[in-house]
Amino acid sequence: MAARSREIRADAHLRVLADISHLANQEADLNTILAQVADKIAESMGFDVVSAYVYDGQHDELVLSASHGLKMTPENPVRMKPAEGLTGLVYETRRTLAVTPASRHPRFKFFPQTGENRFESYLGVPMMIQNRCLGVLVGQMADGELISPAENTLFEIIAARLAGLLEVADSLQRLRSPAAKTARARTLQGRGVCGDFAVGKAYILRGLFRSVFIEQFPPGSPSQEGIRLSNALSASQDDLSRQIAELGASRTLSAGSLNILKTHLALMQDKIFMDALNDRIKRDKISAEVAIVQEVESIVRQFDAVSDSYLRERSADFREIGNKLLSKLMEHRGTIQPIARLPEDTILVAHELGASLVAGLGNQKVAGMVSEMGGETSHAVIMAQSLGIPLVTGMANICGLVSPAERMLVDGRTGFVFVNPDSGLIKEYEDRRKETARIKKIVEKQGADAAGSAVDLHISANIGCPADIKMAGQYHLKDVGLFRTEFAFMQFTDWPTIDQQERVYAEFAAGFSGYVTLRTLDIGGDKVLPYMSFPKEVNPLLGLRSIRFSMEYLDLFRQQLTAVLRLVKKGGRFRIMLPMITNVWEVQTTRRIIEELAGKIGLDSNQLPPLGMMIETPASVVQLGDYAQHVDFFSVGTNDLVQYVLAVDRDSDTIGHLYSGFHPAVLRTLKQIQMQAAAMNKDAGICGELAASPAGALAMMALGYRHLSVVPTKAPVLRYLCKKITARLLDEVAQRILHEPHEVEIRNFLAAKLEALDPVLSAVS
Repeated sequence: MAARSREIRADAHLRVLADISHLANQEADLNTILAQVADKIAESMGFDVVSAYVYDGQHDELVLSASHGLKMTPENPVRMKPAEGLTGLVYETRRTLAVTPASRHPRFKFFPQTGENRFESYLGVPMMIQNRCLGVLVGQMADGELISPAENTLFEIIAARLAGLLEVADSLQRLRSPAAKTARARTLQGRGVCGDFAVGKAYILRGLFRSVFIEQFPPGSPSQEGIRLSNALSASQDDLSRQIAELGASRTLSAGSLNILKTHLALMQDKIFMDALNDRIKRDKISAEVAIVQEVESIVRQFDAVSDSYLRERSADFREIGNKLLSKLMEHRGTIQPIARLPEDTILVAHELGASLVAGLGNQKVAGMVSEMGGETSHAVIMAQSLGIPLVTGMANICGLVSPAERMLVDGRTGFVFVNPDSGLIKEYEDRRKETARIKKIVEKQGADAAGSAVDLHISANIGCPADIKMAGQYHLKDVGLFRTEFAFMQFTDWPTIDQQERVYAEFAAGFSGYVTLRTLDIGGDKVLPYMSFPKEVNPLLGLRSIRFSMEYLDLFRQQLTAVLRLVKKGGRFRIMLPMITNVWEVQTTRRIIEELAGKIGLDSNQLPPLGMMIETPASVVQLGDYAQHVDFFSVGTNDLVQYVLAVDRDSDTIGHLYSGFHPAVLRTLKQIQMQAAAMNKDAGICGELAASPAGALAMMALGYRHLSVVPTKAPVLRYLCKKITARLLDEVAQRILHEPHEVEIRNFLAAKLEALDPVLSAVS
């Protein structure tokens, strides 16, 4: 046998997960799929043995269902009780187990029919979903080498993906009877990030308009569109000519790289290309934007069809030109029209779903959404949660795998997407929805108020759209801990005036009897306004965003603060909160502006609204004491804080699995913040998504936080949790999570505690 490579490629998990998603779409039964997956894992990671043991609840046994490297006999399958062997130990404890040498472990059991006695390195990972163990994924090696932490992590990622497959396996007719599968039906798997499930028809956002609808650009007259196109071409050519001259003079680029830009310029100046665009505008009476999309995509398809690799690569040049022209047209248009009216059973399918696009859905009843890109705490996901829309992300090439109007079932919990599902599968999901509704009814009834709670927890609402206000009222939330004003700004076609802002803030505040914590504009990164131009940055998450934008555009910042202060003068109960603070002068500048504006509108100094700051960066944590004299309260934005503490892009498909609010470094940082705030006698709450899950809320309360601001629909769950816990339990949880060095162990511990408190808490996780 060839020597096993000890190196794990950086993209190994991506390749394995892509293979799993591909294999799940094959016409085969479950065991065949698992066998193929085991082969792929073994080949990719160099394990001698990879096996999948599936739990058989009817007989209370773990069954060896697939293996690469072990002997399997269908007439005499390997079965074991959960109390047997190392694999049984993994199942019982719901914890990963790495053992070398395996034969010396007290729980080791020899199964002679498999020939496994020679494999001394053992790694077992539970296949978990919502604290239920559906089986165990096992890797073994004969060389007796220690299992590396990287291999542990990779197996855990794969096991989580397989758990989703096992979860839906019994519902899939194709897994029970391959012959019953229709030619058009197929199953895809991504990452479920929010919602239950939805059934509808696909609406594809493809081509150059990957993030917007073509219908957003209604045409003027052919002559008007021709002028717009000509102006965009001239402006783009001027920009590119200037860029070429500057780069040539500075010798920043090589001659070859500079020639690429010169080629782009020549293509823009090509009369045939210009005539083709104008012909489309006149013939089809379409906008300049749509003409560019159609013409460029037509050219690209021709290049992609040729066999010559050099010519195929030229398609990228045309797409680049198309994007430049579109950007210039959108910049000159200065407005984005409302999204076209969609049927209520629409499933949006896109390369990427931006927050502005989701916010632009307004009151449309979109059933579900699927995208290639996006993490669990992206702002598009936050918006989808507010709107109650099931969403699956991480679906590679989904725009190419689904055709317009194809029927889809989107499972926002497991990440499965079924294209052209049969009626039996839909019924299975409908039955599950009824069970979920039953559990939800129990939680909402018992969590309607805080009566009987052992912990005095203050729950406020995170709001960003009108739907949140309605839900907050339904769940008896009086205060707003986070008003995301940028989502309101996304509804406008131009920068809103002071009067417009004042009306919007007043309408949102009218739904609450308590205070409203208004976060000043938090744009940049993955949140942009269609009528504002942002610089193109290599890493926008570390660039011009949040308070930095406000400090750069102080005139616009003053307008927002003026609108709030006017409402305060009229009796509105507002608090002002500043996002992504990294410098004391940012807070000092804001306070001076507030005092200046208050004087102008006749607001007394003793009437000024409380000023707070979000703690989202390591800089603000380290320097927290320096802010005490300048702010009245703190609010921890865990979505960004986790990202910056761990140096992990939360939307990355490559390393997004490393993003976790349960990482020991994050939890210890949160405890440090809580202790410092308490010592300064300042209120410190949590307004990130971490507080919205039962496990996250349990952890936050154990760390000492007593103010959680969440999506309104989560309030009953948190109240329900508060009625189950005790101060003693919180002390126990704090001791464990603050001293445990491994994130997965913290997750498992919290999941076990919730299950022990009440299985309902696991069901709603």
